[in-house]
Amino acid sequence: MKTFEHMPYAHISLSDMLSVGSSNSKGMLFSAGWLHREIATRIAHQKRILQKFEEEMRQAGATKEVPEAVRLTRLLNTIFMDIRRFSKPRTKHEQQAFSEFLDNVLERTMDVNQAVTQGVAAFRLQLLKKGKYSKDLELGLQHFLDSFFLNRIGMNTLIQHHSIFYQQFDTHVSAKSEHVGMIDKSCRVKDIIESAVASATLLCETHYGDSPSVKIVGDADARACAVPAHVHFVVFEVLKNAMRACALKMKELEEVEAEGGEDYDGQVKVQIVSGDEDICIVMQDNGPGFSRGKLMDVWSYLSTTAGYAQVEEQENAIGQPLSIQSMAGYGVGLPLSRLYARIFGGELVLIPVEGAGVTAYYYIPKDGHKKELDEQGGDPPKFW
Repeated sequence: MKTFEHMPYAHISLSDMLSVGSSNSKGMLFSAGWLHREIATRIAHQKRILQKFEEEMRQAGATKEVPEAVRLTRLLNTIFMDIRRFSKPRTKHEQQAFSEFLDNVLERTMDVNQAVTQGVAAFRLQLLKKGKYSKDLELGLQHFLDSFFLNRIGMNTLIQHHSIFYQQFDTHVSAKSEHVGMIDKSCRVKDIIESAVASATLLCETHYGDSPSVKIVGDADARACAVPAHVHFVVFEVLKNAMRACALKMKELEEVEAEGGEDYDGQVKVQIVSGDEDICIVMQDNGPGFSRGKLMDVWSYLSTTAGYAQVEEQENAIGQPLSIQSMAGYGVGLPLSRLYARIFGGELVLIPVEGAGVTAYYYIPKDGHKKELDEQGGDPPKFW
């Protein structure tokens, strides 16, 4: 495993992944054989990142063993050994068996993001209690989680793409289809936005009994070579936060309106702008907004604004089920969204205006030629 930990993994583009879609049976075998090595390499990288993180936490003063970290290390070791026990697929039967194995890897690692986030929270609480937590450590935690999650997003995308395309190939779905594996070669972003709006609206109304209005304007037929599931994740997370901000402001101003004060109508505007290189989805709300000084906290997986008095409350929450599909939770939705946006050359930018709302700019490259971002690519630019 040590050898694989130090081997670079491939940085491919959506166009590279699409090349499999025009393959014959030999091409499918080549894809399975390549994944046999590639997935093992990515699992080994995840193990290396995790070990380095644990070492740095111990050096910082964390002495207690964290169960989530121990369990995850064992899981990654087991999966790596299971992959290596598989021979490189050379026949259709071996390819089918390996594809089923990869599906099983996805199932076994479904709660890894949750385990990692909880493990990091446990380490952080140890250091908070000892008074050894610092801003430098916070940046280190952020970098660790960016690197680890970026690796996993790339790995899961490769596995899911292979799995879906294998089913398409096996059932003789035309390789000329616009949908190849996880990728839509001509993804109509308005369709994705409408689906995300419906999901976020239902969630907001379930939690708050009401939701702000959403207006979609701009280029209704803007299309890009993209992964629809990634686009939906990003748009849903941004809209979820925008709607929550408006809903809370609506509730706060209900009494003011009842006393004859100024009316407030929560609104979210989504504009689709199609340029030469990118499609930009601009999402703007008229909620309370926040100061620029809090922007880095928005991108943090684990908010550090809580003081020592809240440590016990946070500690009791560790080990409980997490859900990204909630209006307010562990705070992983927006940081993960930025990684989903960036992994194939896109970007997610937030511009807050205190008292007026937040505007999000989500850039999606049109052509699918941008190479996958590496593990070091999750760090936020200094000027954001």
